[in-house]
Amino acid sequence: MASSWLGDESWKPEILSGAQHDLDKLPAAVRREAMQLLADLLDDPFSKDPKAKMEGYRDRYRLYFYGDRYRFIYEISRQQRRVIVVRVRLRTRHTYSGMRKW
Repeated sequence: MASSWLGDESWKPEILSGAQHDLDKLPAAVRREAMQLLADLLDDPFSKDPKAKMEGYRDRYRLYFYGDRYRFIYEISRQQRRVIVVRVRLRTRHTYSGMRKW
């Protein structure tokens, strides 16, 4: 975690209750990979993958993991320096259903 004379520059995690429920249901190996993704995002939450930014959403991203079978959906709060985990799910036709665009 980096610090400077400007203050603490680290990113903080926030896991929404629905995402925590998703994580709790995952097989152990998939959960470990998801948590490693979160740890990596706390170092640099801005994905280098141009497909990661979700169209129609402000500061919402998705990453494919575990052989591209799962989706890790998160938001970035620049003001609060938070990485907010929204969903962690097996990719199905319902993975994105119910998500409000803003």
